[in-house]
This record gives sequence, C-alpha cells and structure tokens, in this order.
Amino acid sequence: MKWLNIFIESLVIFLILFSPLVYAGNRPIPITIIESLSFLLLFVFLLRESLQGRLVLVKAPVLALIAFIGLIIFQLIPLPAAVLSAISPNTFTLYKDFFLGPLQNLTLSIYPEATTSLLLQLLSYLAAFFVILNYVDNEEKGRRIIFTIIISGSLYALYGLLRKLVTPIGLFSTFGNRDHFAAYMEMIIPLCISYVFIESSRTKKAVIVFLASIMSLALVLSLCRAGIICFSLSLLLFIFLFRLKRPLKKGLIVGLAFILVLGLFLAAIGTETVTKRLDTLRNPLKAMTGRAEVLQNSPPIIADFPVFGTGFNTFGDIFRKYEVVKANVLRFAHNEPLQLIIETGFIGFLLVFCFLL
Repeated sequence: MKWLNIFIESLVIFLILFSPLVYAGNRPIPITIIESLSFLLLFVFLLRESLQGRLVLVKAPVLALIAFIGLIIFQLIPLPAAVLSAISPNTFTLYKDFFLGPLQNLTLSIYPEATTSLLLQLLSYLAAFFVILNYVDNEEKGRRIIFTIIISGSLYALYGLLRKLVTPIGLFSTFGNRDHFAAYMEMIIPLCISYVFIESSRTKKAVIVFLASIMSLALVLSLCRAGIICFSLSLLLFIFLFRLKRPLKKGLIVGLAFILVLGLFLAAIGTETVTKRLDTLRNPLKAMTGRAEVLQNSPPIIADFPVFGTGFNTFGDIFRKYEVVKANVLRFAHNEPLQLIIETGFIGFLLVFCFLL
C-alpha cells in the first residue's frame, strides 16, 4: 500500500509542477497530458481505497456540482426538433437558419465538440481536486503539497523575471498571457505568506518571505492591472482576517520584511513601466473599452438563451452573431459570471453559485 501512496503523491507533485510549463497548460498536448494523468490519479486513489476495503470521503457540497455536470451532459444529448423547439426556441432557430443537415437529433449546445472538450477538462480538474481533498489527511502531507506549490510558483516567477529582462515585450514566463500568470501568482502568494505563520524555523521563514517577494515582484512586472489591484486588495483582506485571529504585532515583522524585500527589488529594477501601465486607469472607460463592448453585446444573448444557455464553452461561437458594437475576436468574455450565464443559462449559474456558497 505504501507504493500506492508514493505514486499518488508523486503524481500530484508532477501535476503541480508540469501544469504551467507549456503555455500554462492551455494547448491540446499539455491539456491531454494533464487530463490523462488526472484520471489516472483518480483511478489509483480509488484502487488504493478498494484494496484497503474502505471508501471514507471528505464531505463536500457535491450535489450542486453533480447537477451542473448533469446540465452540461444534457446540453450534449441529441433531442428531437420538437423538443428542442419547445425548451429552447432560439437554439432551434439557429439550427434552422445555419445548419446544413437535417433538423433532427439536435443538441442544446450549438458546438457540442467544444462543450465535450471543456467538460473533459472540468472532470479532470475535479478528479485531481477530489483526490487531493481526500488524500491529504494529515499535516505532514499538507505541508509537502503546499511547499511544492510554493516552489512551483517561485520557479515560474523567477523564469518570468529573467525572460522579461531578455525580451521585455511578449509572453510572461511560460504563460500565454500576463493575465493568466497574474491569476496564478494571486493564488500562491497568500498561501506562501500564510505558510510563514505555521513554519517554526526562522531560516525557512526568511526563505519563504523572500520567495513571496519574488512572486510579488513578478506579478507587478507582469503589468496586469487587475492582477496588481486584486493582489493589493487581497493583502488588505489578509491583514484584516489575520487581525481577527491574533494580535497584529505577531505578524508585523513578517509583513515589514515582505514589504522591505519587495521594495528593494522594485527600487533596483525600476517602476517606470508599472507606473505607465497603471496610469491608464486614470481613464477607466478607455482602459475597459473591450470589456464594455462585451457587456453591451451580451444582454441579447442572455435574453434569447436564458434557461439552458448556448452550450458550455460556446461563448466565442455565439458572440459574433449578436455583436452590435465592434469588438476584438474573443473566445472568452473575460467576465466569468457573464460567460457562465451565456453558456449554461441561469440554471447553470445558480448551480455554480450554490456550490461556491
């Protein structure tokens, strides 16, 4: 049984380290590798549980999640034309206007291949989540996983900084765009700072503060405006929550050390490009022009597909038909709630909201 535990943990660590490596895992080949390993991880975990003769799972709010997955599967089920016309008239109209084949066995998803692709991704991520949630059952395992995440974030942040010094323009680190990189850092930096307070070794505390500063510097130099703003707000929220639990002076040294190291890094590299980037927010309407166009073009789509949506992962396919104001070619709305409503209707939106709540 020990070798199964080693295999499970090794696979988890590999997924953490590998996922951001090739365009942050959003190209067909890395996606296929991640999906395959995630399902393998789930299989090995269930095998371990069956060999032990038990399956004791951590309680999680899975009913809403199962219902959401059921909704996506329902979007992929071929339906008679009469049924589709009754439950989603505008989806049937789309088929009637644009579909070249016979109007029979039609799906609620206007692009079932795209829906199937994203559904497989979602299931693979949930498989990894499910395994980690149940496998990490003691502090020692938890520390190893958290430390792996911190090391991974530090390595990709450091690579991003080095790459920016060589080629200032272009992608950041191994990510397809700076927004994705900033989101990755925003998840890891608070975890990194939190880890300082459960670590007893002063040397390790200093190293982790240094790594958090490296990641923060990379986030700032990625020039993602929303990332910088959200990161700043998350630190304020972190301080507020920390203050509720213990006297603030206990975390003051860590906070000052973090700010000092980050400040020294910024002073050494310079903040001119960051200042110019943030200066665009003086005119927020101009800075958010692309997002505003998406917002302006979206209400008619929601009005036509309010219940079941157009299909998971079909925003880019339906958006062009409803474009009123000229916008860039988009595959995503850059607005998660809005895209969720468009693709899965208000039913899908409410199910995801219930799961998160």
